[in-house]
Amino acid sequence: MADIFISYKSERRPAARHLAKVLDAYGYTVWYDYGLVPGDEFEPRLMGELRAAKIVVVIWCAMAVRSEWVNREAMEAKRQGKFLPCQIESVALPAEFAGADTINLTGWDGAPRSHMLDRLLGDIARRLGRDPSVNFNRLRELDEDWRGYGAPTLAHFALGPALTPDALRSQSVRPAQEVLGTPPQGVSPNMAQHWENAKRGSAAALLEVGYAYHFGRDGLPKDESEAVRLYRLAADQGYGGGQAYLGFMYSEGHGGLPKDEHEAVRFYKLAVTQGHAVAQVYLGFMYEKGLGGLLKDEREAVRLYKLSADQGDANGQAYLGSMYENGSGGLPQDEHEAVRLYTLAAAQGNAYGQRRLGVMHQNGRGGLPQNDQEAVRLFTLALANGDVPAQGYLGFMYANGLGGLPRDDREAVRLWMLAAQQGNAFAQEQLKALGQHW
Repeated sequence: MADIFISYKSERRPAARHLAKVLDAYGYTVWYDYGLVPGDEFEPRLMGELRAAKIVVVIWCAMAVRSEWVNREAMEAKRQGKFLPCQIESVALPAEFAGADTINLTGWDGAPRSHMLDRLLGDIARRLGRDPSVNFNRLRELDEDWRGYGAPTLAHFALGPALTPDALRSQSVRPAQEVLGTPPQGVSPNMAQHWENAKRGSAAALLEVGYAYHFGRDGLPKDESEAVRLYRLAADQGYGGGQAYLGFMYSEGHGGLPKDEHEAVRFYKLAVTQGHAVAQVYLGFMYEKGLGGLLKDEREAVRLYKLSADQGDANGQAYLGSMYENGSGGLPQDEHEAVRLYTLAAAQGNAYGQRRLGVMHQNGRGGLPQNDQEAVRLFTLALANGDVPAQGYLGFMYANGLGGLPRDDREAVRLWMLAAQQGNAFAQEQLKALGQHW
């Protein structure tokens, strides 16, 4: 006798199979495999399994709402008090089920380890009277299999053609001559090796060459469109780095892509399921600010920043430091911990960490002695690393002759002008006070 019976339209069997495997990894027994029932036993066996199960999960989609069988099973489940409806497509439900509290799985990316499953797992646990019992190895294997099939969403499992790793590879990895030609003159020896590996279809090498084009380094010119092309080739192989950086290009609208934060979130989620530290930060930021169709969730942002920081990622350390500094996302306000994290990030050349650590020195916070000279040093480093707000802080130090700098109103105004033109509110306020326009 299974804990859970899954009701679905037969064409959606891949979706039901994936969900069944996920629930099994969380310690629940599931019956879904109609295909093994002989024709003359079909109806009695189906209804017998439904009656024996404690919960009936109904997968609603465009085809299911028109299915006589799914509607019959849903009605019987409702009559028996076992009805647990879920949607994998946004569709109008049949009138008799329209008022039911339906779990929305349209936004679930299919990842076996996903917070989007929390409500479903919580409802199952409440009804069965026992919490999920995670089989970590099973869950990890399932996660690897899911990524091996191209990390499809549940709806993609349900609606798309059958996917296999071999088919995915044949679609994603092009012949060498179609990926890259001859490298330009003057590339570094390291880049030349990456180039050759990329021509053979290596996702990691495609990412390295794309990154070099993105920032114009290792002898390659800055070319964001080429970077996007190479990131996409890596992402098409299910490579987390390619997914993370392609998501970033969508979030900024770079490389000829439209600015599309929803698409950015989709790629970040794919990369996060692989534990990619950069994607954890990017997705955390989207949750912190409520971007890309996500509800603002600072606790989820903190969780993701911690995952990234634990891997030594400088952005993860710096953003987690900010959450501690402000006491956000359920964290206690702890400036000492903020300083520790900013110091780790600054040591890796992280501009945000350098600037925030400079502020802590400037104001003598987080257990640090007040030290304007150290603040100036850090602001200067942050500015050299492209941090716009650092211009505003350096302008303030020049305006007041602090940290060993000469008092220089002209230099202060110059820095504030640069920062104000890039939208920095502090610099704009300083210029307004002087009657200056930018």
